[in-house]
Amino acid sequence: MPICEYLEETYPEPGLLPKDPIRKARVRAFCEMVNSGMQPLQNLKVLQRIESEYHGKGAEWAKPWIADGLRALEAFISKETGKYTFGDQVTLADVFLIPQALSAQARFGIDLNDYPRIAEVVKNLNELPEFEAAKPQNQPDFEA
Repeated sequence: MPICEYLEETYPEPGLLPKDPIRKARVRAFCEMVNSGMQPLQNLKVLQRIESEYHGKGAEWAKPWIADGLRALEAFISKETGKYTFGDQVTLADVFLIPQALSAQARFGIDLNDYPRIAEVVKNLNELPEFEAAKPQNQPDFEA
């Protein structure tokens, strides 16, 4: 989060945090749910350690935890409206959500349709050229 907040303060336009303090706090809370509760379980180093200790079943071990994280995120944003996580403007919440959602699908076989608000937001984000350009498979060093 510190680098994201640095970028927000240094390059305030377009802003990725709402101006309203309550909305800003909700976006930050969402980001921290991803940052502390989900993302560490998808780190390669963590999964490799689990793979070695659980006889090659690291993804199987991580999948329920990632699904729990998605359920928590879904509940947190279930009453939100708009194209993106917190309305019709992209926020840091969207930046944090998309890699977790895409990884949950591709690496862990999680069906995002079980999380309708998340699935809707991901669909809308995938229509943005910036998010399409940022996908791993669109990076010059990507290896399938």
